Parts: sequence; structure tokens; C-alpha cells
Amino acid sequence: MRAAALVLDVIFLVLLFSGLDRIFTAGITLAFAKHPLWANEHVQTFILSFRVAMEWGLFHIYYLWTSTYYGGTPAKLIFGLRVIDIHTGQTLPLPRILVREVFGKLILNTATLGLGFFLPFTRPDARALHDLVSRSVVKKVHGT
Repeated sequence: MRAAALVLDVIFLVLLFSGLDRIFTAGITLAFAKHPLWANEHVQTFILSFRVAMEWGLFHIYYLWTSTYYGGTPAKLIFGLRVIDIHTGQTLPLPRILVREVFGKLILNTATLGLGFFLPFTRPDARALHDLVSRSVVKKVHGT
């Protein structure tokens, strides 16, 4: 279920980024297309860098905000899954979500070449590396 939720989250993010990219490109083109600096490669690099930063920020907001306030990403919620504290069963506060999403997923899983994402397939509690470091678990919540 977690893998299916991940695929659905990726689809949501691609649709979100695609729509925002079209709006951003149209706005920039309308605003600067006839300006002489538009053709400058430094301006083009700045615009591309801004776009990448915007998407990177939105990606993290998508995961951080939804996990903090709703207990999971939209796809997890659709599947009835929640990211909860391993001991209390409560939704994680923002600092623990930061540990899970940034330190666990981004830093540790990158350092282990992504092997931390495969831990749920080998563990009876189905916890990934980012779940272990944040003391969380992804559980099916009944009645959702």
C-alpha cells in the first residue's frame, strides 16, 4: 500500500508541477519576452534556478505540511494510511516530520544509496529507515 501511495503521490506532484510550470512560464514570457535582457543566458539561468527552487520547496511543503497537519500525504490518506508515533499512535509534530522527511529520507537514504527505502520489505513491522530515525510507523487507520 505504501508503494501504491508513493506512485500516486508522484502522479499528484507531476500534475501539480506541470500546471505550475505552465503558469510560471506563461507569466514570465508575458512579462519579459520583449525585454532585451530576456535573451541573456544569465537571466535564463536565474529563471531556471528560481523554477527549480520553487519546485523543490513545493515538494517539501507537500510532504511536510500534509504529514504534519493530516498525518500523511494525500495519497496515503486516500489509502487510509497515516504516519504516526510508534508509541502513542498520534500524528507526528513538525520537528519529527522534519527528521523523517529531511534527515531520514533525504540525507540517510541518499547516504545508503536508497537501501533504507527497502527495509519495509525485510522487517516484520514494515518500517523504513526514515521511520526508524523518527520513531514513526505508517499504519492503516480503520474508519478512514
